[in-house]
Amino acid sequence: MVSDLALIALFAFDAFILTVGSVSDVYTRKVNSYLFVAPAAGGVVYDIFSGSPAITYVPVFAMFAVCFFLRGNLIYLLVQTAIFTISLFLSLLLGFGNISLIVAYVYALMGYREFIGIGDVKAMLALTGSFAVPFFGIISGGPGLLISFIPVPFFFMLNSTVLSAAYIPYLLLLNFRRGTLRKRYSFYAIAYDEKEYGKAEHKYRLRDLADGKVMVYKMPFLVPITAGFLIAMITGI
Repeated sequence: MVSDLALIALFAFDAFILTVGSVSDVYTRKVNSYLFVAPAAGGVVYDIFSGSPAITYVPVFAMFAVCFFLRGNLIYLLVQTAIFTISLFLSLLLGFGNISLIVAYVYALMGYREFIGIGDVKAMLALTGSFAVPFFGIISGGPGLLISFIPVPFFFMLNSTVLSAAYIPYLLLLNFRRGTLRKRYSFYAIAYDEKEYGKAEHKYRLRDLADGKVMVYKMPFLVPITAGFLIAMITGI
């Protein structure tokens, strides 16, 4: 019972932090990376308190820590890969199917050359380390897709990926309204509009293409990450 209450408390705290970060991401396209230190610290306490095997969460938080000391360069990639490789070997040696470690590594890889913002990577690593072992959905009471050995972080990633795809039809609609739907950049950018760029400069970065100057849409990835986290934690899928 105490463990259940601790899980709900950690979930509520993380949901609050993610919501704060999402609001910042939407309005400024910036997220303070240190915002996720507290959820990570809470996750460490919860993992220790709940008796989670150290091999399921220590490597993930090690990847999280690396994000603060190395930016997305080659050394960052090599260090994250070393943590993953050694931890995976130890997991197999100890008889653990460490899916959370694989999920964490996928997100760590996205930090290489900042394929997505490093703040988004830190958020996912903090969440993955905090909830690295299988458990039941807070409301549904059922494990993710009825497969109890798959940890919820897998569904964080799956849900976030699916929800992120919603930005594509949004951009297609914008291009349809502007009469540029058939352009090759329609799924990730819109044609340069000085007035629009002046009003919402934080939402775009400029790029010169053969078709002319375009405004590449800077997606607030923390929003689908937050939504994916809430869906996974509440429903178990």
